[in-house]
Amino acid sequence: MSQNFSISRARNAQALIIDLRSRAEYSKISAMPEIPEIETVSAASSTPAVTPHRWKLISAIVICEAAGILGIPFTMAGMRGWYQGLEKPALNPPGWIFGPVWTILFLLMGVALYQIWNRTPLRKRETRALTWFFIQLVLNILWSFFFFYLRAPGLAFFEIIFLWLAIAVTIYHFWCISYKAGVLLLPYIFWVSFAAYLNFMLWRLNF
Repeated sequence: MSQNFSISRARNAQALIIDLRSRAEYSKISAMPEIPEIETVSAASSTPAVTPHRWKLISAIVICEAAGILGIPFTMAGMRGWYQGLEKPALNPPGWIFGPVWTILFLLMGVALYQIWNRTPLRKRETRALTWFFIQLVLNILWSFFFFYLRAPGLAFFEIIFLWLAIAVTIYHFWCISYKAGVLLLPYIFWVSFAAYLNFMLWRLNF
């Protein structure tokens, strides 16, 4: 019987040693710092998506720049010989400056158009503002047709007066909806005012 008791005590001691060793190993593992998981980001998810708002902005700029491009054939038809032979007023800028200036103005017009077009839903006042915007855009193209293609500065001068008025009405409607949209069109009307002066002086000096 004493022998069985000794065997039992030996087994209990061995089990206790194993338990202590297991707890010691668990403590070591628990004390180890956790390794953060590395997130894998795919190339597709890291690339910013083109939102509908961006598409509207791009489309608005393209529409306005396209209007400028439509007027280029009319302008080139008169620039090749007729315009160069006209007597110029004192404030007439060099010919190369018109291209960059109009490119910037059409860009600003596109951003202004986006400010109104992006407002949803389009109510009556937004629709009215957009209507006037496209009216003045058509008148802009027609001025190049009258002045350069038809070589009629007198007719072009009266047309540019209507263009100026259409721009002023557009600025008013834009300003009532978005202050930024109205401000973006101010350089445009300033330049058209200067263009009207040049138009009148070229008409007076040469016809």
